Amino acid sequence: MSEKADIETPQTPSKYEQVPTSIPRKPSKLESCLSFISKLLIFGLALYGLHCLSQETFKRVNEIVKPTVCNCGSSISEAKSKDCKFDSLATSWLPPACRDDELTAEFERSGPLEGGAWPYYKDLRKTHLLSLEDLANMADNESGDRTYYMTTEWYIARCLFYWRKMERAERLGTMIEKSFLDTSIDGHNISSWHHCANVYLERTPRDQISTAGLVGFGDPVGFG
Repeated sequence: MSEKADIETPQTPSKYEQVPTSIPRKPSKLESCLSFISKLLIFGLALYGLHCLSQETFKRVNEIVKPTVCNCGSSISEAKSKDCKFDSLATSWLPPACRDDELTAEFERSGPLEGGAWPYYKDLRKTHLLSLEDLANMADNESGDRTYYMTTEWYIARCLFYWRKMERAERLGTMIEKSFLDTSIDGHNISSWHHCANVYLERTPRDQISTAGLVGFGDPVGFG
């Protein structure tokens, strides 16, 4: 019984060489131009995608580090160390994330006094007029008396400016103090907008003292 061996058949070199079926041609100027434009477009889209990704990443990081409460501590020195400033619209020290400095400056030019200033009083009889500096420094009042009084005109104007502040907050990425949305009046918690409506509907004379406030450091610690 014989074994059948695999026999490798040697291939005979061909005397013919394969030639291309078509002769390559040099691309036209139009084709070269279109090719360059397409590559440039792809590169541009890649850059745009990278830009969008970096912006989204920055936004998420910013949301993580952004404060959730508008608090500046418990003293003026602590407030300044946190980059807080006295905001006359809020009559409180506020951090950058909770301020609209442009709108506050406009508010400070909208009052009935010289230069558009607003009157702030230390007493109900309006015998002691306070400057903005006086008002800001009251936050550190050692006696604990941080009360000021304002006219109906001031209060209604402030309500309108705070409505604008809330409308602008979404576009500017700023925050509104939580305590502004939850105000205690005579032991009852109501929104500031409710109080604004009450003051307006009472038709109190515009130059009459109608409301008292407290100078502070934004939202109290633990508020919200």
